[in-house]
Amino acid sequence: MFVCLQHLIVVVLLVVQAAIAVSAAFDVCECYAKVAIGNKCAESLEAAVKAGGEIHIGGKIQVASPISFDKDIVIIGHLCGDEVAILEATFDGSALLLPTGSVQSIEFQNLELTSASGKYVSALRGLGDENNSGSQTLSLKVYNVKAYDFLSEKAGAVFFLGNAKGVYMDSSSVFTNNRVSSDVDDRYAGGGVIAIINANADSRLIFDSKFIQNSALYPGGSGTMEVSGTFTGNRAVDTGAGARAGALRILNHYPGSVVTLSGRFEENTAEGRSGVMASNTIQSGALLKFTGIFKNNNALDGNGGVFSQWSSQDIRGTVEFSADSVFSGNSASVGGTSIAGTTSGFTLDELDWTGSSTKF
Repeated sequence: MFVCLQHLIVVVLLVVQAAIAVSAAFDVCECYAKVAIGNKCAESLEAAVKAGGEIHIGGKIQVASPISFDKDIVIIGHLCGDEVAILEATFDGSALLLPTGSVQSIEFQNLELTSASGKYVSALRGLGDENNSGSQTLSLKVYNVKAYDFLSEKAGAVFFLGNAKGVYMDSSSVFTNNRVSSDVDDRYAGGGVIAIINANADSRLIFDSKFIQNSALYPGGSGTMEVSGTFTGNRAVDTGAGARAGALRILNHYPGSVVTLSGRFEENTAEGRSGVMASNTIQSGALLKFTGIFKNNNALDGNGGVFSQWSSQDIRGTVEFSADSVFSGNSASVGGTSIAGTTSGFTLDELDWTGSSTKF
């Protein structure tokens, strides 16, 4: 009996070792479509995405039409020789990936996302729109991703989430030259990287990446958001609503939301108001806190070199400019608002900034 048990253990170990060896030897670059599910080649990227699970890609894959799917997915990129993993949308349309499930999780690792020149398309677009978040809830994680040259007529040139359970963008990810272009006011154009219409009360949004020469981010809701990345040379360039917020736009801060801008924001520009961040309503129980470094941001035709608020409703929550903040070289066309200007009547200028915590 003891000998048989020993023999069984040896057999199990050999099987495990063999499985590990097969897995280690598998190379997605040898697959015809350069796509695999686990350690098996897939017929196509579309087939893999629809199947769900852990998807591996190698080299450059051009996508000619949107891919709808209702499963959780993790897409992991691999080098094929010297060629990095790239997903490129080559069509005009909504988005490369269209999640349709009621609750889904999407994760990207070690790859590049882009679109062909002149194409109006996003990387990922959930259900809902700028005026209605819908009932779908998505979670998004981004690790070591470069996303660049996306162009969209709707909020969220790279990612659009109607309702967000959670978002994490790591410090190795870089977003460059992504832009929303629209002159339709009720679209509240913006969100050159990501647009989130509503963040659940228990959600956590962390933006720790580098954002360079994009139009504005556009997250909103009642969760906790930490904006700790680097924002450089981002612009809000359209007419109307699209000219607001060079780096970040949150339409409504709901009760219980906590938003902290602790990153580095430099040379961001809005052709309208708010060189860095614009908001409409800040409701009772909401907190917006500035603790980062803000340099040379500009509002070319409005108030708030760093922050502005516009609404028929006065600010009912709390806006705080921490003593840890650094403000230098920011400007706005409306005098006395190089840091902040609001329709509630509060203004803050660098000439008046003493380095003491200021709340309103």
